[in-house]
Amino acid sequence: MVLLMTVITYPPNKQLEVQNKFFEIVNKYPYDESVAKRLVQLAVRITKDGYEVISIVDIPEGKFTEAFNQTAANLHEYSGIEGYRGEIRTYLSGEEAFKIIGKKLPEGIFNHFLSLKP
Repeated sequence: MVLLMTVITYPPNKQLEVQNKFFEIVNKYPYDESVAKRLVQLAVRITKDGYEVISIVDIPEGKFTEAFNQTAANLHEYSGIEGYRGEIRTYLSGEEAFKIIGKKLPEGIFNHFLSLKP
């Protein structure tokens, strides 16, 4: 499983402009479950510098380029907004990462970490 995480930030005084752009282009880039499965549609936090918004999608095998290009095109729509920054991060699932080192992800490994006491 390959994950794409989109992280955008923008200053608080640009919130209305970003919101308007979102509603302007939402239908231009219709969501396609065959290209990306939503894990986190939107998560928003307020920072000292403004807003930070993330989304995370799971990319099916063979769809990475299409998903990345769609995401990049979407982010480009906001490029005229001063202070707006977008980043696309790529992650491997634990299972995929362990394959690289020739190992299998141990069952229940995350439960083990959750049970550790500080």
